[in-house]
Amino acid sequence: MDCQYRDLLLHNEVRWLSRGKVLQRFNEVLPVLVTFFKNQGEPYPELENPEWLQDFAFLVDITEKLNDINTKLQGKDKCILEMLSEVTASSIKLKLFLHYSLPF
Repeated sequence: MDCQYRDLLLHNEVRWLSRGKVLQRFNEVLPVLVTFFKNQGEPYPELENPEWLQDFAFLVDITEKLNDINTKLQGKDKCILEMLSEVTASSIKLKLFLHYSLPF
């Protein structure tokens, strides 16, 4: 593969990881933002909606997990068996998470 395409792939991967950091940081400052918007006279009720907050927290958590997997799969001279093991372990964790988090 030509070098310019590798650079593009790396750039996209880094941008994906950055999105995860942005979501995480937004989640951390969300209470301050809600207060700020209220003080400015422009409240955003969506930012206080319990269902939206729950969905957003899930998005932040799952993005963090995907970033962890992505980071573990990157690097030079990675063995395919190590990568397969990481993907399998992550898949099992996800299945357990879904099993215990879904309503009965």
